Order: sequence, then C-alpha cells, then structure tokens
Amino acid sequence: MFIRIAIGALLLPALIGLPAGAHSPYLLPNAFDVSERDHVSVQASFTEKFFVPDVVMKATNWHVVSPDGKSTALTPVYTKDLTVLDVDTVQPGTYRISTGVRDGRIAKGVISGDEWKFLRPNDPPPAGAKVYEIKSITLAEVYVSRGTPSDAALAPTNGGLEFQMLTHPAKLLSGTKARAKVLFNGKPVNGGTVTLRRAVTDVGDAPAEIIAKSGADGVVELPLAGPGIYHAQLRHRFVVPGEGALAESHTYALTFDVGE
Repeated sequence: MFIRIAIGALLLPALIGLPAGAHSPYLLPNAFDVSERDHVSVQASFTEKFFVPDVVMKATNWHVVSPDGKSTALTPVYTKDLTVLDVDTVQPGTYRISTGVRDGRIAKGVISGDEWKFLRPNDPPPAGAKVYEIKSITLAEVYVSRGTPSDAALAPTNGGLEFQMLTHPAKLLSGTKARAKVLFNGKPVNGGTVTLRRAVTDVGDAPAEIIAKSGADGVVELPLAGPGIYHAQLRHRFVVPGEGALAESHTYALTFDVGE
C-alpha cells in the first residue's frame, strides 16, 4: 500500500505533540509500498510534532538492509532541519532503512527507582541524590516493501536496543495488534516501555498516545486503533555496572503504516 498521507499534509499544526523539549527521532519514507518504484526517499529528523522535522539527525552508519539480507551504506544529504536519503529498491521484498546506532549527548541526572530526571546545566540536584552521567544512544528505522513482503531484513542485529517484528510491518491493519519482541543485545527485555503515537492531518484532537510494556519474554502488543502512520518509541535505561556513576538511556524508534 502506498503512503496515504502526503508529506506536505503532514506539516500541519494538528499533528500529535510531545511535551516541550522531548524531541524524538524518526524516519519517514515518501512511500511504504514501493512496488511501482525503483527507489524511495526518506526524511530523518528529531521532532516534538509527528512528523514535522525540527532538528537535523546526523549519523555515521546510515544503511539499508536489502531483501537478500545484505547491508549497504547510504549517503545522506543534510539540510538545516532534516536529513534526506535516497534508497534504491530494485529487488523485490522488504527493506530495512536505518540510522545505525547513534551515540548522543551525555547529560547529568538523578535516578530513583524507575524515575529518571535529567538536570539542566544550572539545576541543583535534589539533596542527597547521587548524580549520574547519562549517555543517550538512539536508533531509528523504517521498513518499506516492493511486491511481496519478505523476512530477511527483519532479522535482529543483536546489537543494542531494537524490535524484532513478529507481525510483518507491511501487513499491519487497523483494528489488529502489532506484535514485536523487545531485544537488547539480542536478549529479551522485560518491562520495556513503548510509546505509540499516530499522526493526524485534519483539524481536531490528536489520538491519545498508548503506553505498552513488554513481558518477561520481551513480547509487546501494540493496538492499532485506526489506519494511518504510527511512531513507536521504545526506551531502555540502566545504570552501568561497576564503579562510578554512569548510566545509559537507549531509544529505539520505528515508523510504520497501518492499512484499513
């Protein structure tokens, strides 16, 4: 199925918003079904409104995994607000377009149980709280298919935080659930938190975001309430074992299209 929402239509104020300062990574192709095309163009950016590009996304490992399972480097074009990628899609089957793992900023923060609070440069930490150096690591991906969808590009990389899609991204339908396994370095993550948002293009209230968590087997189910373009963002945070006060905040983002 071809993308049903034109890029220009997505640049509307009625899109879903996030809390101020909560920029999220995304990849957005100009088509999810490329059966009648020999290439696809993809924009990449950080945003607070899906899918309005706001902060250009840069990476050192832009690549595409083709239907035959081979990985090929991509050459980005950087503008002030977004990155543009042109990806050849001559082979039939499913392609996985990826930023690769990106090392982000290091910020100071405090941790209390499952609650993480990042500190601005001039913010004093709460009295008695241990201050951590928290490294942000991100990965954003999207799948497109030419003709009959295939599975080779869906194989997990077993490096960092990612989804192993159990429901094929090209076969997602409204009223069903997308199933995925949350993996970190190839192992299932229990309690991985996924935030699901759907873009809207007409005037009115944006659909409410949905929060879901993975089970002990790493499997998470995402209810698809209606057709459209969705953004699923997964976070996994932990204190690095050993001496010192180091922690990592991993973010994985997947954009996908849902048919009627």
